[in-house]
Formats: sequence, C-alpha cells, structure tokens
Amino acid sequence: MIQAFVLRDGQLRSANGNREQANVFIMSSPKNTELQSLCRQFNLDPVIFNECNSAEEVSRFHEVTSTALEHLQLLVIFDFNVHYSEITDQLTPTILIFNTDHLFLCTQNAANALDELTVAVQEHQQVSALVAHLINFWQGHLIQALDSYEKQINYLNQAAQKAIKDHELRQLTSLMRRLVFLEHTINDQSETITAFEKSAIAQTINSQMLLDIKTNQRRLAKAIHIYRDVLELLNGLYMGIMDNNLNHLMKFLDSAGLILATAALLSGFMGMNVGGMPWKSSEYGFWIILGIALLVAVGISIYLRRKSYTD
Repeated sequence: MIQAFVLRDGQLRSANGNREQANVFIMSSPKNTELQSLCRQFNLDPVIFNECNSAEEVSRFHEVTSTALEHLQLLVIFDFNVHYSEITDQLTPTILIFNTDHLFLCTQNAANALDELTVAVQEHQQVSALVAHLINFWQGHLIQALDSYEKQINYLNQAAQKAIKDHELRQLTSLMRRLVFLEHTINDQSETITAFEKSAIAQTINSQMLLDIKTNQRRLAKAIHIYRDVLELLNGLYMGIMDNNLNHLMKFLDSAGLILATAALLSGFMGMNVGGMPWKSSEYGFWIILGIALLVAVGISIYLRRKSYTD
C-alpha cells in the first residue's frame, strides 16, 4: 500500500490520489505494480526496496541519483515492532528517501510512523528535521526493547542461583539469539548515524536533535554490548553448573558400581564350588557370607564418603 500526502504550511494532508501534487509518500509492503509505478515517476531504483520487510536489510546512508528529483538522500535504519513475537519480524527496516522538498518512507509499521509524522510536522518545517524526529522516535523503540530484555537477564541470573530447569536453558538460548540480531543491527546503525551526522543535510538540523540522536545511539550500543557480555557469562555459568551436576552424578554412579562390584566379588569367591571354603557345610553359611559382603560394602561406602578428591 502506498499513501500520498501533501506537506505544506506545517500540515500533512492527504493527496486524495493525486500523486503529481504529493511530496510525502508512506509505503507499507507495497505491491510490485505500485512500487514500479512510483519508481518510474520519480526515477528511483526499485532495488532499494528489495529487502524492505527483512531483518537482514543493511542500515546505510548515502546519496541516490534521480533525474526527477535533486539531491536525494537514502537512509535505512531500524524500528522495533512489539506486536510480533519473532525477532526477525520485530526488527523492521525503515527506508527513507528525502531531499529538502520530498519524503519517501517505507516501513512495515506505516500506521505508527504516520501518526508520529503527523505530530512532527506541527513542530518542524524542514524535511530533514522531520527525518531527525523519526530517527529519535525509532531509537526509542529499540531502547524500550533492550530495557525489556534486562528483566529477562535478571530472571536468568536469579535462576542460576537455584536448580536449573529446561525452561531457563531454552529462554537463555532464545534471548541470546535475539541479542545477536540486535547487536549486528545496532552496530550497522551506529555507522549509519555517524555518516548522517557528518553529512551536509545534517547541518540544517537543530544541534540538540542531532545530539539526542547521537546519545541514543551510544546508549543502544553500550546496552547491547553489556547485555551480550552478561549473557555470555550466564551461559558459561549455566554450562559450569551442568558440568558440575554431571560430575556429581558420575561420581555417585562410579561409587555405587565400586561398592556393588566389591560385594559381588566377595560373594562370588565364597560361592565357588571347591573344597576348603569356610562355612561350606554350615546352615548359616549364606547369611554369614551376606553379612560379610554387607559389612565390606558399608565400609567402602564410608571410606568413599570421607574421601576428598580435591587434595
């Protein structure tokens, strides 16, 4: 779907289908025919939108050429959509193509972007300032997502102090996968934001807005690296606890096997059908042999219990 609007005098009005008069276009999963028509009208490269709904899209900022519009800039950054459960759906690339008069915005979360743009036009007149406002807005969504992950990390840290269950291990794996996607996305976006701040068009933007963008991106980068490092530590702790539990189990099984084997060996010797064996003809011989085997087993158990394997 492609919506066309006219931005004029601080107001955003629908173009009512008249794309010739429109200077703001908001797209959400556009049909191929719609996209081809728009690209022909403004001489845009359709390849730009190939990965418009994919978390594997690359964040970038550079100038694009067009014979219809001058000095077009391409900016690709990411939004976070909480309405999905999978990280590949939550990370939503946002494609912005703009100059001083036109703005093309392509995002899966178009309704949310339109609402925020409607608010932004009441505060800012320049298209570049609107872009900066939207960047801040989408950075806020990423920060909120990372804040929610902090609660999960604290839960996993507390769970590590108790008995570890399969649920915690699955949650740890899922959270690490999410943070891997976020880390690569934020790292790419940090380079993009730096390039945007150094561009000529950024000189037309209020310095405080640029500072907010830079600060938000540094917060994102710092938070994601901290959370990844903490999760790596937690993962190592979980693996260490599991190895320790497995060692205790193997120690118990080895000790039980040694005790039973000793008792069985003694009983086997005394049960040999040869002459000279004590209590061979006694009616209490079986119980005597059983008692001796039990005493030996108990003695070995006590020895193994007191034995230290860390000396």
